[in-house]
Amino acid sequence: MDPNILFIVNPKSRSGESFKIWEKKILPQVLKFFPDANWVFTTCQYEASLLAYFAKKRGYEIVVAVGGDGTINEIVNGLLGNQLLNSSNSNFPKIHGSPLKLNNVTENNLIPSLAFIPLGTGSDFIKSIGIPNNINKALNIIKQRNLILSDVGFIEFQNKSFHSRYFINIAGCGANGETVKRLNDSGKKYGKRAAFLFAAIKTLLKNQSFPVQISFDNESYVPFDLRVLFICNGQYCGGGMRISREAAINNGKFKVVQIRKMNKIKSIFLLNRLYSGNYKGLENDIIEREATTIKIKSQENANIPAESDGEMPGYLPASFSVIPNKLSIIANI
Repeated sequence: MDPNILFIVNPKSRSGESFKIWEKKILPQVLKFFPDANWVFTTCQYEASLLAYFAKKRGYEIVVAVGGDGTINEIVNGLLGNQLLNSSNSNFPKIHGSPLKLNNVTENNLIPSLAFIPLGTGSDFIKSIGIPNNINKALNIIKQRNLILSDVGFIEFQNKSFHSRYFINIAGCGANGETVKRLNDSGKKYGKRAAFLFAAIKTLLKNQSFPVQISFDNESYVPFDLRVLFICNGQYCGGGMRISREAAINNGKFKVVQIRKMNKIKSIFLLNRLYSGNYKGLENDIIEREATTIKIKSQENANIPAESDGEMPGYLPASFSVIPNKLSIIANI
């Protein structure tokens, strides 16, 4: 028997082309694999978190993220009870598909398994778990239901607007936070990789450093002249940058890539290395370590942006902690 399954579709990903791709290419294949599936379209930012929370309350067994890393992040937050959008601010979208399945779901608090159909401009997280871009192959993986328990990251922002956010891929602060802010301000007209690369180059040429204090695993704070800090659960971000070859989603710890201030020439050289994850020869500038908790604050009370799965949810000070085996996902590893 097919599981109760809900596809949450971001129709505005891929620069607005996703709705056509879903209707013409993906949906016909979905109905071949799951004839009784339900699907729903997001209508605004953060609504995927509300829809995922609904799916959990209504007893769906599988929720499928159809979009990019931002959509996945919102769904992860919703499944774990962190609604990023107040339900009073959203007119609940129509649920499409089989009325039989919709009527058969029953309310409970079990967390559905999360699966993935890549439809974003970046889709970096799926690279770490073996999900292909081919729709038929991705649907076949969902059908096989190879479940693994994934770690999840948790960020607590401790500034005046105290709030929290889950992440499943990569978070951080410094130049990557500035790059994400620049990217979100300018848009992704030419695709995430090109847009991210352009935003990253502009940020690196600015050659800004961020004086911070960092604590790993509740040790004493240490001052550091930071360029970039990556906190990795997955391996990839930024449209294909392989930040850490050793990060794993189910080992109970982050792989941290800590980059100190460097000159402009080294910064541009660094950009190429970030795509390969090979930092040989840059050991004096890049520190790699493992940690379960990272606390970081500005030394100068500056507004240093943090990023989470390609979004910018807040500013330092913040703490980042790993929650082992928090979420069941369907993967190909």
